[in-house]
Amino acid sequence: DDNNNNNKSSESGVDVIQQMINSIDQSEVFICCISQDFHDSANRKRELNYALKQKKEIIFVLVEKDYSPSGWLKSVMDSTKANCIDCSNNVGDAECSKILGIPILPVQTTPTPTTVP
Repeated sequence: DDNNNNNKSSESGVDVIQQMINSIDQSEVFICCISQDFHDSANRKRELNYALKQKKEIIFVLVEKDYSPSGWLKSVMDSTKANCIDCSNNVGDAECSKILGIPILPVQTTPTPTTVP
């Protein structure tokens, strides 16, 4: 849960918030992949609010089957009148990529360290 971290990457010490700001500043469009995890993430909320403040074009992409935005996220989506594309019905990355007109690359993750007994 990113509500409890210090917003620093554990490996590099780079400020995650600053990385988000830099990425948004360098973009023309902000593609927001909507899911329950997105809704529950304080950093994703900060990221979306910053993109809105910078007047970036927003495209919402629903990526979680049977998820319906609620609360703060629904309010933001309703107030922006931005496009919302539903890719939640097992459409897959290839079809979403075709719909959006951009390549969708796999998320790079850091392996979780294992403890040796």
